Amino acid sequence: MKEAIEVFKSDKAWNDIKNISSVLLSAGHQCYLVGGCIRDAIIGRPLKDFDIVTNAKPEEVISLFEKTVEVGAQFGVVVVVINNKPYEVATLREETGYSDSRHPDKIIYTDSVEADSKRRDFTMNAIYFCLKTETYIDPQNGFTALSNKVIETVGEAKDRFAEDSLRVLRAFRFMGQTGFCFSDLLSKALKEYDKKAFQVSSERKTSELNKLFKSEKALKALRKMKEYSFIDFFFKKNNYQSSELSFLSRWYDLLSPSLNFEDFRLKKEDQKRIQWIEDHKSFQIEGRDLFENLKILSSENFKYLQEILVFNESEKTKIELLKREYLHKGRLPEPLLKGKDFISLGYEPGNELGALIKKAYILQVTRKVTKIENLLKLVKY
Repeated sequence: MKEAIEVFKSDKAWNDIKNISSVLLSAGHQCYLVGGCIRDAIIGRPLKDFDIVTNAKPEEVISLFEKTVEVGAQFGVVVVVINNKPYEVATLREETGYSDSRHPDKIIYTDSVEADSKRRDFTMNAIYFCLKTETYIDPQNGFTALSNKVIETVGEAKDRFAEDSLRVLRAFRFMGQTGFCFSDLLSKALKEYDKKAFQVSSERKTSELNKLFKSEKALKALRKMKEYSFIDFFFKKNNYQSSELSFLSRWYDLLSPSLNFEDFRLKKEDQKRIQWIEDHKSFQIEGRDLFENLKILSSENFKYLQEILVFNESEKTKIELLKREYLHKGRLPEPLLKGKDFISLGYEPGNELGALIKKAYILQVTRKVTKIENLLKLVKY
């Protein structure tokens, strides 16, 4: 795990984190990193947020730093601002009762990392890194889960879901981001989950779904979501409305045919993309006209189609060869001859001219012609 430690130290936030930990440690408190930053460093994903935990109580954290924001002090969380950058510093705690399916009814501060770990969602997010000794503490066997590429809850899944319904959606999002599989117990809990118990604001759900759409293995997660009958539930009318739906079109054929995409607030470009995918979702590289294949391969939407369709190795090879041989940076070339060029040569505007322009461009692309005089010879021939 030394490699992961080096990942921390190479991050631009490391000096700020060490600054925060130095202040807390000098005051006699504990200080750890926990959660996503540990997980991502270990599996090689880019680091984003750094979650810091300490046994210092919120009021003690506030007293130790010059600039703080009390965004969640009642739940043991204070934002410390270092070099104009915010860092969440949470107090180690136990939680009981979740009447609103999100916030604890009661919190008890603790000095125990193990006690704190029991309130976390998934074992891979319950690994701690001690900033004093630069060693890991793994009370929930998160390393084993990461090694086995398995997503599993801390304790009983139904209990974690009851504490915060969003964890149901987070399970699928983590599958999308890591490509990991669900443990048998988590799979069982998701299949048996009573969707009536799902109480999450549209803002939190929208944020989580956007992260899922943008993840590398989103297709795997959405297929699993469909298998477990969550697609209709999460995407029903007015259940998900966002202006950030560029990625929705990647998953068109996964969503229930009964859904009407007019129910979503889609930009026109997204509507066109969805229609393009619908028009080409039966695409096969074999047995097609060369120029038609090249038009599809050069479309900016083809990358989305690739993630929906499953190509075998032979098809993948042919696609790459065609792109390499005929396209420039993935795009078709600009036409050498346009309408005005043919008109200057004495051709009359009309349908015949349109057909001639099309013929010239097809010849240019498929014969890889780069000079106008050579193209004119081919057109006249």
